[in-house]
Amino acid sequence: MSAAPPRPVVRARGDVPGGGWEMWRGPAHPRLRGLVDPYTGFREDAPPVARAELPSGRIPLILNLGAAFDVASPAGAGTLGTFTAGLHDGPAVVTARGTAVCLQVDLTPPAARRVLGLPLAELTNRSVELAELPGTGASELVERIACASTWQARFAIVDAWLLLRLAARPGDTVVARAWDALDAAGGALRMGRLADELGTPRTHLATRFRRELGLSPRDAARVLRLERAVAALRADPSADLAGLAVTCGWYDQPHMHRDVRRLARCTPAELRARVLPDGGGVAADGQPSKAAG
Repeated sequence: MSAAPPRPVVRARGDVPGGGWEMWRGPAHPRLRGLVDPYTGFREDAPPVARAELPSGRIPLILNLGAAFDVASPAGAGTLGTFTAGLHDGPAVVTARGTAVCLQVDLTPPAARRVLGLPLAELTNRSVELAELPGTGASELVERIACASTWQARFAIVDAWLLLRLAARPGDTVVARAWDALDAAGGALRMGRLADELGTPRTHLATRFRRELGLSPRDAARVLRLERAVAALRADPSADLAGLAVTCGWYDQPHMHRDVRRLARCTPAELRARVLPDGGGVAADGQPSKAAG
């Protein structure tokens, strides 16, 4: 692996009732640009808070250095350590069983398909131990991360692991181009136009896309619109919902309402009230939003 430039790591901390949290964020290696979001190291020592992990356009890898997590995904529930999750069309609820310490890697679905080495249709609506996926070397990876003395060093270990796995699997370029176009448009892209731009029959594209990434292009577009709306509500909790609907690619407010109800299991107004401050995610149903504030 070529040497990366010095990695700036930003540290933040805050207090929550009964404890506190720390977060470290830093960019991935330049060769991973466009495939993985900045890495996040996280520690929270506080009474457990149930967080709703809404459908997202990223595949998370939770490299766990602390307590296990209780995870209730749309397809089932369990207690997990180091885990990943496929694309979801409904919320998952995640609760740490004690002091949470982890390194989170958020991959684009085409990159995750290559890194994990299996069609993501096998993970749709599921969360699974990373060690259950053949050949990931998850236990060794977590052990090396745990032994590193700084978050910069931990992020560099993940760089090397990702670059090695990506080099071994080139991936489906048509599906990757389709995802990139949808992602760049925030889900506001008609499926017929997407197929025409790629020179692929619409039904053929939909079949390949669902097999490789786990959702149809139409459902993936819904997820990306929701993700864009959540980011907008986090930036401006008082945002007008009718204007938000149009900005995020829905036809109108009723169209947004239907998609949010389907994906988040709540109304847009309820979703606004559950967005946690300080980047704390989204409170699970029944959890007060002040829990992380």
